[in-house]
Amino acid sequence: MFNRRLSKLAVPVLIMGLAFAATSASAQTLACSINAPASIDENQTLTITFECDDIPAPGVFGVELDHSVDATSITASSGGLKVGVPTVEYIASRGSTSDAYTDGNIFDTLATIDLKNLHDETGGLYVVSLNNESGAQTPATGSKTISSTSYYLPQPGTLTINVDNFILGDQNGQQLADDHTITSVNITVNDLPLASLVGNIEREAYDGTNTDLTALTITIDDAAPVSVVEDAGGDGADFTYAETLALTSTLVVDADSHLGCTDATFALLDEDNTLGTLVLLAGDVNDDDTINITDSTAIGLDFGNAMLADEAVDINDDQIINVLDLIHVGRNYAETAGTCSFS
Repeated sequence: MFNRRLSKLAVPVLIMGLAFAATSASAQTLACSINAPASIDENQTLTITFECDDIPAPGVFGVELDHSVDATSITASSGGLKVGVPTVEYIASRGSTSDAYTDGNIFDTLATIDLKNLHDETGGLYVVSLNNESGAQTPATGSKTISSTSYYLPQPGTLTINVDNFILGDQNGQQLADDHTITSVNITVNDLPLASLVGNIEREAYDGTNTDLTALTITIDDAAPVSVVEDAGGDGADFTYAETLALTSTLVVDADSHLGCTDATFALLDEDNTLGTLVLLAGDVNDDDTINITDSTAIGLDFGNAMLADEAVDINDDQIINVLDLIHVGRNYAETAGTCSFS
C-alpha cells in the first residue's frame, strides 16, 4: 500500500518538473557583449566588435554606444620599458572623424540616420537610428552586430575596453527594459622580439652632388627593399625600417660601382635601433664583389666616353669616364665584399 501511494505522488511531481524545464529552455534573454580576443601580439591590428543576442520585440529603432580604452604599458622582454610610443593608435580613417566605426548588421539594408561616428585613441561615440520617412521600417530583433572598430598596437601592455554608455531604443523613443549592460573586457598585448632601425649609407665615390638613390638597395631578410631618402650631404642615404623584424636578421646592402656587404647575424635590440653610418667602398664596376684588374679594364675600354652616363663604369656618376673613376679602383684594389659595419 505504501509503495502504491508513493508512485502516485511521484507522477505529478515529475510532470511539473518537465513543464518547468520546457519553459526555461524556451526563454530568451537579451545579452550584449564586446567580441575581442583575450590576447594579441604587439605590432598587430586589434578589431573589437559590439554585438547583442536575442534582442526582444518590439525591437531596436536606435542605438547609442560610447566606449573608452584604458591602456597600460608593460616591461619589454629586453628589460627596458618601451617609451615614446602610444600603446594604442586608432587606425580607421586616421586624421578624420568620419567612419570611425564600421556599421554592423543591426540595420543592414535599411535606411538610417547617422548622427555620430567618431573617436580617437581613447574611445569614441557611435549613434545611429532608423529613418522611417522612406516607408515603414522593421525594428531590429534577434542576434545583431552593432558596430566594430580597430586599433593598432605598437607596443606590449594591457588594454581594457569599457562601454560607458549604451542605449537600445524602440520606435516609441523608449529604452528597452531588458538589461543590456556590456561588461568591460581586458586584452593582453604580447611582447614580441621586434625592432625598428634607422641608419645612413654613404657611397664612397659620391661627392655630395649626387641625388640618385635608385642604384642603392637595402634589404632585410629577403623582404621588399627598405625605402631610403637623400641625406643632407647628398653623398648617402638615410633609411628607416619599422616593420616586424626579428632580433637576429640578415642585412644586405648593395650599390652600383661599389662593394656591397652582408650581415647574416645582424643583431638588434627589442627597441628603436640607431645604427650610425655604413660606407661602401667604390670600384666594383662588374659587381663581382671584388675590386681588381677586371674593373680597371672595363673603365679603360670606355675611357673618355661621355655617352655611358649612369653606367657602372662611371663610378662617381659625373657623366664621363676618366681617371677620376679609375682612382677609386686603384685606392681599393683587392678589396672584397664583406660584413656590413656601421660606425
